[in-house]
Amino acid sequence: MSEQKKRKVETSNDPNVWLKWYHELSDESDLSEISKDEDESDKEEENILTESEHNTESEQEVAESEEVESDEDVPLDSSSFYIGKDKITKWRKANLPRNVKTRSHNIIIYLPGPKGKAREVKTEVADLELFLDDNILKTITACTNIYIEKTRQEFTRDRDARSTDEIEIRAFIGLLFLIGTMRCSRKNIHLLWDNSKGNDIESCYLTMSEQRFRFLLRCLRFDNINDRNMRKELDKMAAIREVFEIFTNNFEKYFSPSEYLTIDEQLLAFRGRAGFRQYIPNKPSKYGIKTFFWLMLKQLIL
Repeated sequence: MSEQKKRKVETSNDPNVWLKWYHELSDESDLSEISKDEDESDKEEENILTESEHNTESEQEVAESEEVESDEDVPLDSSSFYIGKDKITKWRKANLPRNVKTRSHNIIIYLPGPKGKAREVKTEVADLELFLDDNILKTITACTNIYIEKTRQEFTRDRDARSTDEIEIRAFIGLLFLIGTMRCSRKNIHLLWDNSKGNDIESCYLTMSEQRFRFLLRCLRFDNINDRNMRKELDKMAAIREVFEIFTNNFEKYFSPSEYLTIDEQLLAFRGRAGFRQYIPNKPSKYGIKTFFWLMLKQLIL
């Protein structure tokens, strides 16, 4: 019945029915346009949400970076600070106000200079022995003897490869200091022991023979050669790490730096074999070991 009635209405000749159909068709078209617009707006919103993956924290980071860049773009004359070479460090043009309370970590509670036993020493030798102490000498002596045992089979006479002791190692280090202070470190070793032409250093041949000096210079070691390869996997300075740590700890024990400090670097010329040797083309000595120094205004270099 409903289908027949529907067909009857659709084929009606009544003008009022036609007008009703017209209004219904116009309403449906408006609704379709509205739904179409809503679908397109929903798609656009979905695309915007998909492309916008950042959060509020990243927006703050961008704002901060833009602020830094804007600070760098400001001429130095119109700003209150200078920008360092690293583009991060800021150096103030004017001193900080002096009526501000000093922070606790900036208050110096100790006097710079020697401390502890170092304040009681009277001679340069006693001062040096605080830093090159018995622990360092024992380590060097033990490690050197280990290497001597490995190389002893290369010599026909046992006396040419006899073991050393702390007294001889102390004397050997003293000769190295003496040769360096007399600016003879690049001089032929034979000339330092040759007293026939008056070019020698008396303390050298009175302390030990030239052959013994050369032998100790060859065998001098600062770590156990037997397990070095295993330690080098974790530490490139394994060959000197133990002695280096003792030496730096002695500085902390017997010396207090001043409040004015800075860090500087230096390339020590070296063309031997080392895992941390560097090449810097703009340095006078292009190959070497890069070291960092702790510099003080009133005291010497650490």
